Amino acid sequence: MINKKKTKLEIAESFIKQARQGDLNKISVKSICDDVGIARQSFYYHFEDMNDLVEFCVDFANQDLSLKMINAQSIEEALTYFYRVIKENYDIIRKVFDSPFRLRNQDKFILLLRDYLQIAVSKKVIEPRISLDELDIYKTYHSLAILGSCLYAAYHDVDEKEFIRSLVDILTK
Repeated sequence: MINKKKTKLEIAESFIKQARQGDLNKISVKSICDDVGIARQSFYYHFEDMNDLVEFCVDFANQDLSLKMINAQSIEEALTYFYRVIKENYDIIRKVFDSPFRLRNQDKFILLLRDYLQIAVSKKVIEPRISLDELDIYKTYHSLAILGSCLYAAYHDVDEKEFIRSLVDILTK
């Protein structure tokens, strides 16, 4: 069982390494298998196709990020975690968002943010002055805005503290 998990993670690491180095669309099952030192059948034992692999990588990263955001001591800390992940992985995230893998994986980031906002509202960290009917729209709108703003800020290398402060102000005032 441990070897199966190890191989799956090695495949994912190979994909991420190759994605950081070049064009996402040029990464092949063969190049990953060659890099990891496994047979093609091993790849397909763990993943249906490349899209499944990309989703696994995004899900794996989002699990850790989600836990850190939920366990953060403040909204500033949670947003800082999110922003830093976007900034540190900007190139690969942009490549995924500019690829055929975009929609399902972009939605995963938005759902992560919506879930965090739901928790923040339920803990009264954020207290939007809206009706319950409007809350779903609020979470979606702000999730999209946070993701887009973080991508913009990461690309333009803005001052992190000032950027996070402005996000917090938007969410809490």
